[in-house]
Amino acid sequence: MESEWRLDSINNAKTPIELNLIFNPDGKFSKVTAGGTVKGSYTREGRKIVLKSEDSEDNWDILVLTDSVLVVFDNHEKNKAEYKFKK
Repeated sequence: MESEWRLDSINNAKTPIELNLIFNPDGKFSKVTAGGTVKGSYTREGRKIVLKSEDSEDNWDILVLTDSVLVVFDNHEKNKAEYKFKK
Protein backbone atom coordinates (compact mmCIF):
# COMPACT_ATOMS: atom_id res chain seq x y z
CA MET A 1 0.00 0.00 0.00
CA GLU A 2 1.37 3.43 -0.88
CA SER A 3 2.08 5.91 1.89
CA GLU A 4 1.86 9.68 1.44
CA TRP A 5 3.59 12.24 3.68
CA ARG A 6 3.12 16.04 3.68
CA LEU A 7 5.96 18.35 4.80
CA ASP A 8 4.90 20.09 8.02
CA SER A 9 8.03 21.84 9.32
CA ILE A 10 11.74 22.35 8.80
CA ASN A 11 13.94 22.63 11.92
CA ASN A 12 10.76 22.81 14.06
CA ALA A 13 9.44 25.89 12.18
CA LYS A 14 6.23 25.66 10.15
CA THR A 15 6.93 25.97 6.46
CA PRO A 16 4.90 27.32 3.55
CA ILE A 17 6.78 24.95 1.21
CA GLU A 18 4.46 22.46 -0.42
CA LEU A 19 6.12 19.07 -0.58
CA ASN A 20 4.51 15.64 -0.52
CA LEU A 21 6.39 12.36 -0.61
CA ILE A 22 4.64 9.25 -1.84
CA PHE A 23 6.31 5.90 -1.14
CA ASN A 24 5.19 2.79 -3.00
CA PRO A 25 5.87 -0.72 -1.70
CA ASP A 26 7.78 -1.57 -4.91
CA GLY A 27 10.64 0.79 -3.93
CA LYS A 28 9.50 3.73 -6.06
CA PHE A 29 8.73 7.23 -4.76
CA SER A 30 7.30 10.53 -6.02
CA LYS A 31 8.28 13.95 -4.68
CA VAL A 32 5.41 16.34 -5.47
CA THR A 33 5.95 20.12 -5.25
CA ALA A 34 4.28 23.20 -6.73
CA GLY A 35 6.96 23.04 -9.43
CA GLY A 36 6.15 19.49 -10.51
CA THR A 37 6.78 15.87 -9.67
CA VAL A 38 10.10 14.04 -9.41
CA LYS A 39 10.07 10.25 -9.49
CA GLY A 40 12.74 7.86 -8.38
CA SER A 41 13.55 4.89 -6.20
CA TYR A 42 14.19 4.54 -2.49
CA THR A 43 15.81 2.10 -0.14
CA ARG A 44 15.52 1.87 3.59
CA GLU A 45 18.25 0.31 5.67
CA GLY A 46 17.59 0.39 9.39
CA ARG A 47 17.35 4.05 10.44
CA LYS A 48 18.41 5.44 7.04
CA ILE A 49 16.46 6.13 3.85
CA VAL A 50 18.05 6.91 0.49
CA LEU A 51 16.03 8.63 -2.25
CA LYS A 52 17.51 8.47 -5.76
CA SER A 53 16.20 10.30 -8.81
CA GLU A 54 17.74 11.32 -12.12
CA ASP A 55 19.07 14.60 -10.71
CA SER A 56 19.73 13.95 -7.02
CA GLU A 57 20.37 11.54 -4.19
CA ASP A 58 19.16 12.26 -0.67
CA ASN A 59 20.46 10.34 2.35
CA TRP A 60 18.32 10.86 5.42
CA ASP A 61 18.56 9.61 8.99
CA ILE A 62 15.15 8.58 10.32
CA LEU A 63 14.66 10.21 13.74
CA VAL A 64 10.95 9.37 14.25
CA LEU A 65 8.65 7.05 12.33
CA THR A 66 5.10 6.39 13.53
CA ASP A 67 1.79 5.80 11.74
CA SER A 68 1.28 9.57 11.44
CA VAL A 69 4.71 11.27 11.75
CA LEU A 70 8.01 10.94 9.89
CA VAL A 71 10.96 13.04 11.03
CA VAL A 72 14.21 12.82 9.08
CA PHE A 73 17.56 14.58 9.30
CA ASP A 74 19.31 15.55 6.07
CA ASN A 75 23.02 15.52 6.87
CA HIS A 76 24.09 16.85 3.47
CA GLU A 77 26.81 19.48 3.97
CA LYS A 78 24.67 22.18 2.30
CA ASN A 79 21.33 21.33 3.93
CA LYS A 80 21.78 19.94 7.46
CA ALA A 81 18.12 20.22 8.34
CA GLU A 82 15.41 18.30 10.16
CA TYR A 83 12.23 17.70 8.15
CA LYS A 84 8.94 16.72 9.77
CA PHE A 85 6.27 15.09 7.61
CA LYS A 86 2.72 14.16 8.57
CA LYS A 87 0.18 11.89 6.94
